[in-house]
Amino acid sequence: MAEIQIDPVSSFENEQSRRRSLVDGAFVFVLALVVLFIRMHGRLTHGYLWAEDAPIFIKEGFELGARAIITSYAGYLHAVPRLLIYGYTWFGTVISTPHAFVWLTTSTTLVSCLYLYVIAARYLPRTGAWLIGLSPVLIPHNGEAWLTVTNLQWVLAPVLIAMIWDSTQRTDTNRIFSRCVAIGLLSLTGPFSILFSPVAALGIVAHLKRSGKRLCWLPLLVVVAGGAVQLVTLLTSPPNHPAAHAASEYLHFGWLGAFFRYFVLDFLLADRWINGLGKGMFYVSFALFAAVLACVATLPGKWRNVCVIALALAVVFWMLGVVRSDAPELPVRWSGVSARYTFFPLVLCMWTFVIVAARNRIALARYAAALLLLLMLVNSALRFRVPWYPYEIVSAQGGVFLVHAPPGDVFRAEVKPAR
Repeated sequence: MAEIQIDPVSSFENEQSRRRSLVDGAFVFVLALVVLFIRMHGRLTHGYLWAEDAPIFIKEGFELGARAIITSYAGYLHAVPRLLIYGYTWFGTVISTPHAFVWLTTSTTLVSCLYLYVIAARYLPRTGAWLIGLSPVLIPHNGEAWLTVTNLQWVLAPVLIAMIWDSTQRTDTNRIFSRCVAIGLLSLTGPFSILFSPVAALGIVAHLKRSGKRLCWLPLLVVVAGGAVQLVTLLTSPPNHPAAHAASEYLHFGWLGAFFRYFVLDFLLADRWINGLGKGMFYVSFALFAAVLACVATLPGKWRNVCVIALALAVVFWMLGVVRSDAPELPVRWSGVSARYTFFPLVLCMWTFVIVAARNRIALARYAAALLLLLMLVNSALRFRVPWYPYEIVSAQGGVFLVHAPPGDVFRAEVKPAR
């Protein structure tokens, strides 16, 4: 029998690489926590509730128990937030939910950042992987999506699309069961798997063509199945809030003007800079958008396709946010009304800049992408801290709790725990 030779140099290099990956992962995890603490110190120290946290997630979690996990809201399931709350109800109280929710969502956000880094590190240089991992906490945002179970789905959406893309590239079956479980839970959290299913389906076709006997396409099948479940739930669930504006009204919406002003410019430039542009505002916006397209167009084939899909999803989600916000007179922007609808699109845009800066072979395109990334980070830093809003929880007679979450009186609930 031939003796197996072990190359000590190769083994040493593999061990060094593994240690560096562990150190880098810990670095991303800790730095994400530091960023969250700087941006939202008040929420982490005082606890936090937001909107449907009270009338939906707290009330149904404590009153329905396990049934809340399969209870839809806004037309779809929220598997991850519901499971977190269900676990908490076994040992926690309604009174302590603001602090518990903050740290549950903080932990979930940190794990999301870490996993994004792990995926990115397989394909991008070290600095690029760091930035991808930290993107959910670095983008410009007014805080609507952070540290609240109501909007936790927006923080998890980037992880789902990253796992889908990673699954299209992998030909191994390592940890395939755990990956399927994670993707299944994410696919049943929010409506994202409905829109991501076509991407997953294309990945399945590609896998079957090149390695049909292997099960490396199984995680993608889970996405399609999750998307089907969410679509059926959406079609069979009654609307929570009847729309005030018919979809036909948006046929006459000023899409181009709103896109260039409240998406492109808002993402890259501070308000005072935008206001100083005067009539040249849209020329600058168009030039910035053209620069992004030029940077993407000059990428090598695989990375160009990735960025085209990312930008297309960003635009589609922003447009859906405009319609979903049901207030065409109010701009959907990261610093204003319905900021949650810009969270995922802006993460995708940041990823595009990072990929271009890391993978474009043309130096000018790399420098341009780095400049765009710097503009975005400066814009975020100028309004880095996000506000804390007071909440109220009162213990009433008969074991009932009165819970009031910001931002308005409509988010009140009487909660009577089942146990």
